[in-house]
Amino acid sequence: MLSALTPISRPGLQGSKLLILVLCLNIQSEVESCPGACVCYTEPKITISCQQQGLTAIPTEIPIQSQRIFLHNNKITLVRSTSFTSCRNMTILWIHSNNISLIEPGAFYGLNKLEELDLSDNTNLKFINPITFRGLIHLHTLHLDRCGLLELSTGLFRGLFSLQYLYLQDNNLQNLLDDTFVDLLGSADVTDREGYCKHVAETCEKLGLGNASS
Repeated sequence: MLSALTPISRPGLQGSKLLILVLCLNIQSEVESCPGACVCYTEPKITISCQQQGLTAIPTEIPIQSQRIFLHNNKITLVRSTSFTSCRNMTILWIHSNNISLIEPGAFYGLNKLEELDLSDNTNLKFINPITFRGLIHLHTLHLDRCGLLELSTGLFRGLFSLQYLYLQDNNLQNLLDDTFVDLLGSADVTDREGYCKHVAETCEKLGLGNASS
């Protein structure tokens, strides 16, 4: 092995060292195997892009380094409690425009770095378990618009103190509990509040939402 002070005396040696350096850099930046129907890239963030592939289920081999995961415009029906257990570095998840009817409790558990979650345009998603978003302490944007929601469970948004944008328009909500937005007041921009308040005017007046614009 050459020492750090050994002079380069052969013309081909510098090229060999450069090739070794390139190979080492490639190894360091390599992402784990990409799911078959997806495209994976590392810049600007480690991204798994699987949109519009006709997927009926979330791929099981998503690399653990993934920071952005795009699964929108597929035919996915279920988000399992184990779907993203290894994706602790994920900051953005787009799973809108699918056929999701059930999100198992704990599906997003441990995703402490998640900042944006788009579940919109899943028209069969009538109900969301109240612990579904528990622990998402850095979530600032949540899309639940056009999901066919019939109700918002008690405590659904509890603890989402970082939430800035909550999209709820074009659902089928008929009731609004007093504490629905209790942890969001003063911090989040909740869309379509007027649409709900025409059904539950007294509750909205208590929460100070009656005159909010959509």
